[in-house]
Amino acid sequence: MTVDKRSLIPYLWKKLAGVFDKNKKTDFDSLPDEIIIDILSRLPADFIFECRRVCKRWQALTRTTFFVELQLVRATPTILTQCFTGGDSFCINFNNSKQTFCIAEKKGHLLRMRLLDCVLPEEKSTLYLPRILQPECWIRSSCNGLILGNKTTLDSKKKFKFEYFICNPITLEEITFPKPWDKGDICGFYFHPMTKEYRILSTYLRGDCYQYVIINLPTFSRRELNDRFYCRPRSIYYDTPIIASGNLHWMVEHSYSSQNLQLKTKFDNNPCANSILRFNIHTESVETMPHPGYHHCRGPICGGMQLLEGGGKLSMCHMRKGFVDVWILVDYSIWQWIRTYRFNLRSAMEFSGYTLKDKITDFIWIQNDQLLLYDTSIGGLFVYNLNRSTLRKITLPKTCRHYYKFYAHTKSLVSLRKFRAD
Repeated sequence: MTVDKRSLIPYLWKKLAGVFDKNKKTDFDSLPDEIIIDILSRLPADFIFECRRVCKRWQALTRTTFFVELQLVRATPTILTQCFTGGDSFCINFNNSKQTFCIAEKKGHLLRMRLLDCVLPEEKSTLYLPRILQPECWIRSSCNGLILGNKTTLDSKKKFKFEYFICNPITLEEITFPKPWDKGDICGFYFHPMTKEYRILSTYLRGDCYQYVIINLPTFSRRELNDRFYCRPRSIYYDTPIIASGNLHWMVEHSYSSQNLQLKTKFDNNPCANSILRFNIHTESVETMPHPGYHHCRGPICGGMQLLEGGGKLSMCHMRKGFVDVWILVDYSIWQWIRTYRFNLRSAMEFSGYTLKDKITDFIWIQNDQLLLYDTSIGGLFVYNLNRSTLRKITLPKTCRHYYKFYAHTKSLVSLRKFRAD
């Protein structure tokens, strides 16, 4: 007989509520460790973090490496939203039961979950606003629930100090460190599965080519890759890499292509065939790949293309003259893309009373055939239903216009204790 462990969540919740009632006795000690682990690992990381206060047994179970890795595998990705113009930052989640997006809005020192057009009771879901989501911070990448970024602070002499940080917004752990080295820019943050180490990928212009460097944590030892390249990721300060199938992906920055004549000729003759930069986490190698449909290109059209995650797969949105093509990478081994949708975003915006301008729309996330996008010209966050061809606007925490950036992020319980060098 098979028991659905999720059906026991109300039971555990009742027991959890009873913990804070001194006049009520609880008996969840009768549940075996395997059932408790299976149930708790299906819950959001912030809820599990609060559950650690229930008893020492739960605290011990949820701190094991096995549990942390299990929760990370089962966790649903979210979108971390950062405001750079003084407004509130917030998180975006997809509610599977309601089949819609919801946001976590700041109320005082807390964030409260709110469905589109439906305010939830305040006690339903609360989480603390991460300290790092401030205008002076700049998120570079997210990996396994850990955020890598840089920030500018004032030292004791009131001089600006530039430093990097790695933090977990759930456990509230944070470490800061100076720039690993003087050269180059950090463009990626990943977990190497063989060595069980977190590493940083950096790049800099060396002579007439770009050199890629791997920085090991927490020792900050450096290792240069053997092959130098003729291009780098596009907009290092604005776009974080998309992680899919054990690889980091960026669009190539054409304006920063190598000045080496031989390499530049190869790049310029067929830019569409070398428009996606791919870094293999396992082999730690860099290569360029073509964007979908590049065989039919009559000129460089890569500027309007954006990579994003769609249902755990690498996806791409390409907007041109108001029309949007949505591509999904269906077979990673042979790099096979399929165009799954094509729609007129300009008409959909005009029908809803908005004006669309080309190349200022951020395509953020695809979940259950719903495309989340942000129009920077009007400061509007929208959801486009790809099946029903309908457009809805999400009411942001503040109505005034702000500049937002959006980052894929998975909440986890990964600790930063291993990052502290002895």
